[in-house]
Amino acid sequence: MDGTPIPYPRRPIMYRRFRRIPRPGTVLGIIALSVALGGTAQALPGVDVVDADDLDSQTVASREIENNSVRSIDIHAGAIQSGELGTIVVRSASTAIPDGGSGRAEAECLAGETPVGGGGMTQQSASDAIFHGSHPSVGGGLTPVDGNTFTDWNAKATNLAGGLATVDVKAYVLCLQ
Repeated sequence: MDGTPIPYPRRPIMYRRFRRIPRPGTVLGIIALSVALGGTAQALPGVDVVDADDLDSQTVASREIENNSVRSIDIHAGAIQSGELGTIVVRSASTAIPDGGSGRAEAECLAGETPVGGGGMTQQSASDAIFHGSHPSVGGGLTPVDGNTFTDWNAKATNLAGGLATVDVKAYVLCLQ
């Protein structure tokens, strides 16, 4: 050998390209993508279910609850106090039924009030005053279809012939203000 150093064989270009150190922008991009895809979210156990212990106290506001999405079965006994509902008032109506006739009375809430119950009665206790019953109504004495809301309360009675000149039937509806 004549003393000249032997150069190392050059490596192929492809090998050198993959051995380079990644640039800072590439490193930041990979970190950002990992965080975006991985995130820090935690899923609740179950499917489409949120239990009471999944929420912190006072974290769901009324504006976040869709109208008509909470049913009475969803509310635990004692969870709502009567003062939180509003005031319940009684509205009534009566009708005089002539001797030998039948009739009805229909009580309704004022505008802005919501009916929550009701009842009815005859105002005389004579044997010819027959009370047939009372029920919720959608106006005109019509009974609402199951699952629909009502607007009034209806009471029906009969005054048998030959007794009292008139019998009064009274309907009352309980209205939430």
